[in-house]
Amino acid sequence: VVAFVGGHDSGKTTILVELVPRLLARGLRVGTVKHTTRDVEDDVAGKDSQRHTAAGAAVGALITPGRTTARRFGTEEPLERVLRREFTDCDLVLVEGYKSLPVPRIEVLRTGAARPDVFEPDARISDGPYVGSVPTLSYGDWDAIVATVLRLAGLDRGDGRRG
Repeated sequence: VVAFVGGHDSGKTTILVELVPRLLARGLRVGTVKHTTRDVEDDVAGKDSQRHTAAGAAVGALITPGRTTARRFGTEEPLERVLRREFTDCDLVLVEGYKSLPVPRIEVLRTGAARPDVFEPDARISDGPYVGSVPTLSYGDWDAIVATVLRLAGLDRGDGRRG
């Protein structure tokens, strides 16, 4: 599991839907989870949860305060339970949101977007220069982003190949 965290309109969904096909091309079975603190409809054309599955995710889930969906309805569940039930056949799960989840996290920063407190991310993706000790990747540097995701997920043997 690798989580992408950041402010509203920072580009998290865009990064996930760009990453899924790139990871599929490496032979990985990828699932996605969208978490929001707002109660929203799921699987609406053009919305984040629909875009995740349209990108090729094997499983798509949306978790809100009012329900957890993986093509089913229910109250909000702990992410760990959803992962065990719905994503057991996935090599990798990309999570959008859950900024305090104790999993590897990549903070997404975009000029002009709000920046919520994110404590100790493992990496950052930014559209501008960022000063700090956390490794910062550039938007659009897909090779570096994919390599970082694989490394954080423990799926890179260190030679750039899955394993």
